[in-house]
Parts: sequence; structure tokens; C-alpha cells
Amino acid sequence: MRRRITLSIAILVVIISVVLPFILKPDNSNFFSWKVVIALTLMGIIVGALYIVLLVISKRRQKGAVYIAYHFADAEFVQNLKERLNSIGYRCYPDLSALITGSRIKELDLTSQIEESELLIVLLSNVSDESHYINYIVKAFKRQGKPIQIYTIDGIEDIPEYLKSYIIFPLPKDRFAALSMIIKLVNGLFIGKQIREKK
Repeated sequence: MRRRITLSIAILVVIISVVLPFILKPDNSNFFSWKVVIALTLMGIIVGALYIVLLVISKRRQKGAVYIAYHFADAEFVQNLKERLNSIGYRCYPDLSALITGSRIKELDLTSQIEESELLIVLLSNVSDESHYINYIVKAFKRQGKPIQIYTIDGIEDIPEYLKSYIIFPLPKDRFAALSMIIKLVNGLFIGKQIREKK
């Protein structure tokens, strides 16, 4: 959604820049005013066109969008995971700043982020087993028929009832190994998806 809005603004900048000389209609005798209008027009066209090209290039580099559901207590691990996923071309939701402890789920604007995401990663730890937020997100992805990967942190044994029908991946205690495992499984899912789409 944000990408579409940004692209629309960039296209609008180019259009305004092209029609600017016709709107301002500088006095033919005033050479300085013509130079200003031409400079503004060229600058708008160049900036807008460059931004459109950068958006297209970044879109091609992106492998997909991933939503990570977790408890706020696991935010540090999630931040590391997001950085790793972003560095290899994945867009990650939600924005960590949106998940403030105590916020009601309905107050957070998660709908568009869930819509854009192609995969849900659920991180379960001893503090997240009864999370209403995670339950809400899982139900939203399940309704849309999107894939869900569930990982357990620190050897949690009590899996919530609503998750017992899924394959659960226990993460190793070593954080680097845990991140690497998630990356491999996420890459595998998206590679499989690309292969199926090409057939």
C-alpha cells in the first residue's frame, strides 16, 4: 500500500513538473523567470523519474513479505531476525514501534500489513503461549489460506491448543543458529513458491 502511494506521488511530481511551465506562464521578456521555471521543471522530472526507477529496482530485488507474530519480550531476537531478512530481500511486518505493550489489537492498523504479507512466522516462548495478539494474527492468516511457520524459543513445551495442528520447529538455543534456521526455512518456502508459479 505504501509503495503504491509513493509511486503515485512520484508520478504526480513528474506530471506537475511537465505542466508547470504552462501553469506559471512566465513573462517572455523576463529571462530569469523562464530559467527558474525550466530549472524547477527539469528538477521535478529528474527526481520523480529517478524515484520511480528506484522503486521498480527495489521491487525486483524483494523476495517477498513476511509477518512476524511474537511477544514483546522477544523483541530483541525479532529485531535481529528482521535485519537478517531485510538484508536478503524480504520485507518484514509489523513495525516494531507499532507493538507497544498494552496496546489493544483492534487499535493497531494491522490489516494492510497482513494483506501484503505472504508468510506468517510465529515465535513462541514461555511468555507468549497465551498471547491474544498471536492468536488473532494466526486466525487472520488462516482465513486467507496463507502459509504459517511456527518456531519455539527456549524449549517451550506448552503449545497453545490453536497451534497444535501445525508443524512446530524448535529453535536451537544458539541465537545465530536459530536465525540461520529460520532464514533457511523461509528461503525454502519462497523458492518452492517461485517454482510452482513457473510451472
